[in-house]
Amino acid sequence: MRPRVSQTGHFCLLYLLCSVAWREGHSCARSQGQAVHLIAQYFRLEFKDPVRPLVVELHRVREMEEAFRLNLEHPSVAAVHVLTETRRDYDYVVTLGDLFDRCRKLRIFHIGMRARYKEYARHATQHLKGQVVVMLHADISLGTGWEHLRKEKLQGAVYALSRYEYPDQAIKCSSEYRGSHDAFIFVAPLPNEAIMDMEFREDELGSENTMIRILQLYDLPVINPCRVLKVVHHHESQLRLGSVAPTGRNLTDQIYYYNSCGFAVPTSSFDVAAPDNPHLGYLFSQQPGTEPQGAHPPSSLFGFGLPHQFGM
Repeated sequence: MRPRVSQTGHFCLLYLLCSVAWREGHSCARSQGQAVHLIAQYFRLEFKDPVRPLVVELHRVREMEEAFRLNLEHPSVAAVHVLTETRRDYDYVVTLGDLFDRCRKLRIFHIGMRARYKEYARHATQHLKGQVVVMLHADISLGTGWEHLRKEKLQGAVYALSRYEYPDQAIKCSSEYRGSHDAFIFVAPLPNEAIMDMEFREDELGSENTMIRILQLYDLPVINPCRVLKVVHHHESQLRLGSVAPTGRNLTDQIYYYNSCGFAVPTSSFDVAAPDNPHLGYLFSQQPGTEPQGAHPPSSLFGFGLPHQFGM
């Protein structure tokens, strides 16, 4: 059995050696567009498979740290708020901040638990009232187009963005919509009643569509202007860690909200309704034989379940 190594020390040193020249020339100038505050949970990866090649594991570490670095350096980002689960995670994020936070954007909050959407939204309520917030996965970085974001257009709505893939840019933001949403953008706070229902993690099957449906039922239209605002997924390694949802169910067990799934198809517009689709911000599917909630009808675009399950 090969010895386990410290990915923190090993890889952060590699980053330090490779990126110092670039960092010295990096500008901290802000974008002319809307400043945003990111909320995510970064953590130190722990690998327990003695057979898997170390190079594969280090590739996954690099992907996560690269997303972290790019977010700190993005000109539209005012601050990156990191919620940590363990003290080791906290120390790890501090180390990453020492390496990458040249513009002093990092804010670390130790919450002592694995974050659910509820913890992200509560943090926004407590610390970021009136600010534009982006809740995103740890391996997602902001891409291009964010200079077009406008707070006044976002008020009263939520953007749920589908991603682009790094490095080949194969995209979820396409006509072959798969119901995938890796970043949620809103003006804080969200309705407290809605936050109370967000008791699930981002890595649970159907969580993004459940999140959309909750927001819709609290009168927040959800659209997906991913053709303008781009987010990039760093997961070329394809390495995944097995995990269990907070309730003990498997992460492959799909979750729903009132027997329904919310959707937001890719668009290049920031409008929450369209002439040919007045319900654009309220697209959802309903399980047959169950009663839809809210004022909007189920969409004829979708069968029940996630789009990949019925061939879209």
